[in-house]
Amino acid sequence: LDDPGVRGWLERQRSDATTPAPAATTAAPPAPAAPDQLATRLEAVRVHLRSIAAAAPRLPAEIERASSLLLGEVKERGLVEILLLLVGFVALGYGVEWVFWTATASLRRWIGERPVRTVAERLRLVGLRLAYGLSLVAIFGIGSIGAFLVFAWPPLLKAIVLSYLLAVLIVRLALILGRIVLAPGSWGLHEPERYRLLPMPTASACFWNGRVGLFVGYYAVGWLTVGLLGPLGFSPEARVLIGYA
Repeated sequence: LDDPGVRGWLERQRSDATTPAPAATTAAPPAPAAPDQLATRLEAVRVHLRSIAAAAPRLPAEIERASSLLLGEVKERGLVEILLLLVGFVALGYGVEWVFWTATASLRRWIGERPVRTVAERLRLVGLRLAYGLSLVAIFGIGSIGAFLVFAWPPLLKAIVLSYLLAVLIVRLALILGRIVLAPGSWGLHEPERYRLLPMPTASACFWNGRVGLFVGYYAVGWLTVGLLGPLGFSPEARVLIGYA
């Protein structure tokens, strides 16, 4: 205990014990109770609905303004030139796809006549059909995008056509997946039920393939249409109102 190092250590321990502890940090505010959170959310919903209702009377004027913007582009370029641009866009897309479809007729027959005796043969056939379907969509997309590289488009019309081109590609991809899974009988398949991944009658496969394409198309067109309302000058409240509709 007489050792200087031990005595210094004891003094430090004594001073630490007598030093008052630092004040506790300010406690975090308590989380709001569940009823308060619910009331806050309900108030936010009420304000949102009031803003949407207030936008409804302004909707005709906003539609008229958007129409004026489109008509201004049409008048600037001329109706005939706009129609030629649209015809060229459709012709390039479907024309290139038609050439590919005609040139690969023997390939489609070869794919349709592939045997499906084993699991490996079925998986190989699924891969071939999927690759062919994706090639069709890719050829159509390349041909359509070529129209934007060849011609000069007005800004608004270009945004509209590109948006609906994307919708068409989404729908076609959904239909291709439906043909792979449901095999409704397209692409020259003989006895399509042999290639169907989900067992069901051919009539049911055709029904559900069409309904899936309809649902995907409705969603894609609606989603992209609401996205186009911003460039057309619609207010945020009007865009939300049209999206709800």
